[in-house]
Amino acid sequence: MIAVRRIQTIALRVDIARATALGEDDAIVEDMIEISRLANDEERWPDAQSYSREAEQKAKTLGNASLRARANFQLGLALIGIGDYAEALAQFESALSELRRSHDSRPLVAGLINMGLVNDRLGRPREAEAVWQEAVTVAQSSGDRSRLCMALIDLGSLYFGERQYGAASEHWSRALSLARELKDTVRTAKVTYCLGAMALRENRFTQAEQLLTESRTLHQQLGRPDLASLAEEQLVSLRKDHAF
Repeated sequence: MIAVRRIQTIALRVDIARATALGEDDAIVEDMIEISRLANDEERWPDAQSYSREAEQKAKTLGNASLRARANFQLGLALIGIGDYAEALAQFESALSELRRSHDSRPLVAGLINMGLVNDRLGRPREAEAVWQEAVTVAQSSGDRSRLCMALIDLGSLYFGERQYGAASEHWSRALSLARELKDTVRTAKVTYCLGAMALRENRFTQAEQLLTESRTLHQQLGRPDLASLAEEQLVSLRKDHAF
């Protein structure tokens, strides 16, 4: 996958040179945004920042609000990567009004989910809750089940951290149903762990064992022994203390 992205990046740089020679400014910005996206996918945060910042400035000069919002979005992701959450929030907020105007709801839901993340990291739980709830609403109305699942997981984690265990369980349960429908192994593994840990603290031991065992198995299949070991630790505690 990395090799494919590198080839795509090279092709985009070639296209930037072509577009520059022809004076196709919109095409230049489009290519820069795409290079930034590929860099974000590879966690090459400095490259992602460099291209998205230049794209944002060029889009601003062109007066193209849509391209500018897309550049802001990629810059926000790169800033999350380096832990600059305050600046990341500013970038997402800059993009939000244009994302709301877009006919494609997917970028809006993605933006809201990431705004929730940075608000949460900045210790602003009510702001995080509000944008994640909006993400749920928009994803539901547009049929975006994958991002709906993501927003439900995030809300469940927020409520769990606030000891609102009923709300956490409700949101995680909805997310698990979606993850299973989508055959999303990564999120199924995550939510079965969350619900398994919840079942354990509520003394629902048989259910806890089932969920944690599933989470451990899926994380092993995904090549994540670190996460599998977390589920195993819970299972060891469960079997030791409750004779499973």
